[in-house]
Amino acid sequence: MLSKLKILYSLEEPEDNVVAQAANRLGVGEFQIFQLAYADWFGTEADTQWLEPVFFRYLMNDQPDPWVRHYARRIVDLDERGVLDIDNASYHRYDARSMRPLSRVSGALRFAAVLLFVIVFFGVSIAALNGVIDEPLGCLFPPCSWIG
Repeated sequence: MLSKLKILYSLEEPEDNVVAQAANRLGVGEFQIFQLAYADWFGTEADTQWLEPVFFRYLMNDQPDPWVRHYARRIVDLDERGVLDIDNASYHRYDARSMRPLSRVSGALRFAAVLLFVIVFFGVSIAALNGVIDEPLGCLFPPCSWIG
């Protein structure tokens, strides 16, 4: 019980949760704060394979590396002074990779694939039920009357 209270108390401590605060104020994920902090601190883009274990360590221990904590504090400080521009494209430069729009052809192909999967799934289900149930199923789809 005491460990749960300690966890709840630590969530209220600004120092312990500065990365989450910075992420919330920018409207990005915590991993993106790590990416931005790396680029700011080291001057180059982060290698994702190198950054993932650092982020995982943060998730397990709730203690970010000093360069991440420094960047997150700066973001929180800028927001508290009222000079943080959350719409600045440099904060969201990693967003575009995961949220690029689909072309019409790609969207139509994905829709068709899902529709085909649903049709095949229901067809196989109906065929399996016909083999298990002794009575014929009759008409399965509306506007059939289910009353005798």
